[in-house]
Amino acid sequence: MRLSFWQTLVDSMKKKLLSWKGKWLSFGGRITLLNSVLTSLPVFLLSVFLAPKSVVRTMEKIRRDFLWGGCEESRKVHWVSWEMVCKDRHEGGLGVKSIRTFNLSLLGKWWGKLAKGEVGLWSRLIKEKYGVGNENWMSWVKDGRGEGSSWWKDVCRIDVLGENRNGWLSNGFEIILGDGEEVSFWWDSWCEEGVLAHRFPRLYMLSAGMDYKIKQMGVWIEDKWSWTLPWRRLLLDRESQAVEELKKVLESTKLYQGRKDKWVWKFSMDGCYTTRSCYSNLTVTQMKSHKYVFGRVWNPNAPTKVCGFNWQLLLNRVPTKTNLFKRGIIKDPAEVMCCLCQEHVEDCDHLFITCKVTVEIWNRCFNCVQTDEDWLGDGVVSSGMDYMAHSK
Repeated sequence: MRLSFWQTLVDSMKKKLLSWKGKWLSFGGRITLLNSVLTSLPVFLLSVFLAPKSVVRTMEKIRRDFLWGGCEESRKVHWVSWEMVCKDRHEGGLGVKSIRTFNLSLLGKWWGKLAKGEVGLWSRLIKEKYGVGNENWMSWVKDGRGEGSSWWKDVCRIDVLGENRNGWLSNGFEIILGDGEEVSFWWDSWCEEGVLAHRFPRLYMLSAGMDYKIKQMGVWIEDKWSWTLPWRRLLLDRESQAVEELKKVLESTKLYQGRKDKWVWKFSMDGCYTTRSCYSNLTVTQMKSHKYVFGRVWNPNAPTKVCGFNWQLLLNRVPTKTNLFKRGIIKDPAEVMCCLCQEHVEDCDHLFITCKVTVEIWNRCFNCVQTDEDWLGDGVVSSGMDYMAHSK
């Protein structure tokens, strides 16, 4: 796909920024526009085409600069890394979607449509052009990575794109066995052992049904399924031992006469592929969760600009004198003392919590509302300070 094809989209994003006069918007306003407009503009193209890396970098830069500066005339400090911004709000981010991951999740819907067996002109065209003599949709897409139109190759190869994501999409689908009519015995991952051709390579080479479906590897005797594995010759003793291992694997398999095989998406409740479930699966993190802390920050009853400031505060990413000194904006170390008490360096926990002037302000505020509740908010602030300590 030529870069000029995407230029119209990039230009439309820049035009939006000019009309918004972003430098006059609050941080909360920019968050809202970023999520509702700048992320939505490219959805149609991202649902159909795989965006080039250079285009993704350009779009991410436009969104990143808008979030922290609001305009192109001047460069502002990007207080939080874009990787952190793109995390879920409960994990310490703003919930802004990563363009690349969003693009892969949207393109995955074509896999989901094939898995669902959706009938349409596009489906018949794909089957006729790329699935000749092959009834299994998963084989179509895996075989189509090196041939066909540029669109089809992009759709097929999203399964191997990204770091440590080899097979991330195909592994998300699993087979619910029915009568076994559409599932390859040797090449589909339909049992706990995975692909049997990989688990038992010797037996696969000896099989007289290398391309057989499960239904062709046995017979129904009344209402009971019986396996009849065909071989090209008599088996040796060590090969017979491997067959016994294979039969143990097959013992737990249940087939259902008259019921069709079904592909389901493992990461949704109803088994249907959704962009949201795919995106969540791709962005899941193994890091310690701070859902309690950040869940309280994003209060739906509070203005977005207030929540956004609290978010920066918990991440220790507000323009205190200490942070400005770290970034070289303040040059003289003597200028980092607290602007309120002049007795301590001005960092987040001192300026907003432990400074004697701040404590007095907090006490007066809570005396005005006459509350007996713990003003630390059931440990939210103390938990936030612990998070800040680990993020410095």
